[in-house]
Amino acid sequence: MHPVLRTTLAVIIGMLIALMSMYLADRVNAYYFPAQQMSRSHAQIALDIQSLPLQAFWLIIGGFFLCGFFGAYTSARIAPMQLKAVAAGSIGFFLILIGIVFFLPFGLPIWFTITSMIVFVLSAYLAYLAATYGLDTKTKSESV
Repeated sequence: MHPVLRTTLAVIIGMLIALMSMYLADRVNAYYFPAQQMSRSHAQIALDIQSLPLQAFWLIIGGFFLCGFFGAYTSARIAPMQLKAVAAGSIGFFLILIGIVFFLPFGLPIWFTITSMIVFVLSAYLAYLAATYGLDTKTKSESV
């Protein structure tokens, strides 16, 4: 398979894994910190988010780390050797874009927004290191 096509498929699969992990983390957070109303408007969602305790924000950040790590690790393992960093970095980049779309309308605390962006990049980098640990980077052998 062509390396660019394989990397593209690796990023798509990694994003699916990351989004499933993010959804799972969101469900865990909703279990421990349920919403006040079931049918909510945009303003009610913003009020619910602003009234969350600090533990809820740390739980969300932990979920962001896991989703970034699992997605980038999967992507880097599937991608060819010379493009593993690109695949893992793409997951971190796309998660930052998704985060910006999520963070802007709800007026989240600035410390949470900055920490989340750092966590997305850090998790993608650590996943790349974990995926390439023990691999000989001088050879261009394929590894899955």
